[in-house]
Amino acid sequence: MLFSVYYKIEHREEFLKKHFDKIFKTYTAEEKEISIDRLTDLMELMVNMLLTGDKCGLYDLLTKKNTKSARVFFNYLTCSNIRSINKEMIKDRINEIFKI
Repeated sequence: MLFSVYYKIEHREEFLKKHFDKIFKTYTAEEKEISIDRLTDLMELMVNMLLTGDKCGLYDLLTKKNTKSARVFFNYLTCSNIRSINKEMIKDRINEIFKI
């Protein structure tokens, strides 16, 4: 796996803090807490998939509808810029990060 992916995994807490500050400006405290828990779990799921080499799981997660947060986290962790649900582009990027 690419070194940059390991680096991003190590620094994911900093990214999450910035990401949460940016998207939760209008949420109530309770809504914010629930969303932070859910999105943190999603980030940890993606980290686990990256570390275990679960290409099929990543592909499924990133190509389902309503996966904007998953793509944001994947883009951060893998230094990618996936903006759409283009399945071939996602598949190519997943294969590229596991190439080494």
